[in-house]
Amino acid sequence: MSFSAFSIQWISQASALQRSGRAGRTGPGHCYRLYSNGLYGKLEKYTSPQILQFPLDQVVLYLKVSYKIYI
Repeated sequence: MSFSAFSIQWISQASALQRSGRAGRTGPGHCYRLYSNGLYGKLEKYTSPQILQFPLDQVVLYLKVSYKIYI
């Protein structure tokens, strides 16, 4: 029996930039990054789409079973 699991991973530079843009959007705010500039330079520029990051086998099987039940 196998189980699906989510892995913890670093964000991309694009995500970090977007998150810093959210700080102070509706009021005064600051963005505190908990990593160094050196690590930021090593982050990927962009992340892969989420549909490619997570296993979909269990979701597909669930949908197939659900579809047969309701017909």
